[in-house]
Amino acid sequence: MMLRLARRLNPEVTYRRGDMRSVRLGRTFDGVLISDAVAYMRTPRDLARAFATAYRHLRPGGSFVTYAEHARDGFEQNWTRAIRGRRGDAEVVFVENRYDPDPRDTTFEATFLYLIRRRGRLRVETDRHVLGLFSTTAWRRALREAGFRVCHAGLDPGTADDPMAWFAARKVH
Repeated sequence: MMLRLARRLNPEVTYRRGDMRSVRLGRTFDGVLISDAVAYMRTPRDLARAFATAYRHLRPGGSFVTYAEHARDGFEQNWTRAIRGRRGDAEVVFVENRYDPDPRDTTFEATFLYLIRRRGRLRVETDRHVLGLFSTTAWRRALREAGFRVCHAGLDPGTADDPMAWFAARKVH
């Protein structure tokens, strides 16, 4: 369904379905970006495999950018936010909660709650995700082990209430 929507919105783009840990596109690029889906890498091995795949798809000297939407070093237990929106006769309140039931492992739970009101009638939807949680040191290590030279690593200053660690790296060989 998401690929169908993406193709409709951006028909000039080529889309391929695949797992970022193992997909082989048969070509290389000047740049590779792994965005929010990397949050679903739940083990250090998953993270390393995703970075190795990115490395494999870069030309020598190519650039790689990714970010840790959630990092162990900045994780706040039971972090919660709510956002409201309205369009026409529909009003939505989105609530997100992050909770780590076992701080000894590399995962946490993100639970989403949607309060949807149409013409005053309430519908409640929930969504639960299990995501990876690694230290920024572990991210840097996985990048180096994949063969990258990390050129920049730092917090995105535009997200002070929920900072993300960004990484820019180069394929040296």
